[in-house]
Amino acid sequence: MAKRSSSIEMCYGVNQVLALSEVTQSSRYGYSIKRQVAPDMKHLPLNTAPTNFSFHLLFLLGTLLVFPAHAQSCEMIIYGNHAKAPKYWLEDGQAKGILVDVMNHLGEEMNCQFDVSLLPWKRSYLNATKGLGGIIGLSMSDERRKIFDYSDIMYIDELRLVVKKGNAFSFNGLTDLQGKLVGLGRGSHYGSKFDEALKAGVFKISEDDSPIDRFEKLLADRIDVLIVGPGKLGFDAVINSSQNLSQNLNQFVILPTPLKRDPNYLGLAQSLNKRDFLTKFNIALHEAKLDGTIKKILEKYATLDH
Repeated sequence: MAKRSSSIEMCYGVNQVLALSEVTQSSRYGYSIKRQVAPDMKHLPLNTAPTNFSFHLLFLLGTLLVFPAHAQSCEMIIYGNHAKAPKYWLEDGQAKGILVDVMNHLGEEMNCQFDVSLLPWKRSYLNATKGLGGIIGLSMSDERRKIFDYSDIMYIDELRLVVKKGNAFSFNGLTDLQGKLVGLGRGSHYGSKFDEALKAGVFKISEDDSPIDRFEKLLADRIDVLIVGPGKLGFDAVINSSQNLSQNLNQFVILPTPLKRDPNYLGLAQSLNKRDFLTKFNIALHEAKLDGTIKKILEKYATLDH
């Protein structure tokens, strides 16, 4: 809770007072200017207005330098995927998940207000490219590095391949997907090598806006294999969110070798010029890893049913 100091008042003679500003003191973030009142030149003695006002204007500017503003250092919309539990998802209109909790914690540490908006991934990604806000759960590619400035790694998303029972195959690399129709989230990106193999026609893709739909398509033999994450937690989250999928759990097989372990980041469009912000964000993120906060969040979701 911020503690208010007394107003700074400067006197120009008997009963002539100019209140320059009020200063709010924060135990953690220093000082910030709460309210600034313009001087009323009419009430200053004529012989003091030019010199005294200049002096006190310099005094105020000095105060601003000594007591930098941190009362609410930033406000930012953060976009993400609405249907990728436990990493992040919407439940009754409320954003939940590992990355949501991480952002909430870092917002408190940085004195920032992060408004997490979870939408279909393709829409979230488009909004982020336009500079309407940041985006979490973003993987890195050469193409994206031309658009976004990246934070340090926030999360490792282990991407797993799932097939229907009886259709398992040995997977050790992208060439093992030869001739297969792969189900994945619309707008998802799994790295330059994946893009190159897709472009070369090694496999084809079938996009969707819901992992439940993806599993239903696999169950109906409309795709050969699907991609799900993060890891077994992501698989369990999808199965537990659908009665039909739960009843057919024994029809799904997770291949032993992951497609990849995909580092996820916070991305901000380069047009926003937020590199200084990202430096502060990375410091807070590093501290949260060191003090065990990130580990506690991961453990929390490892024991939840979604």
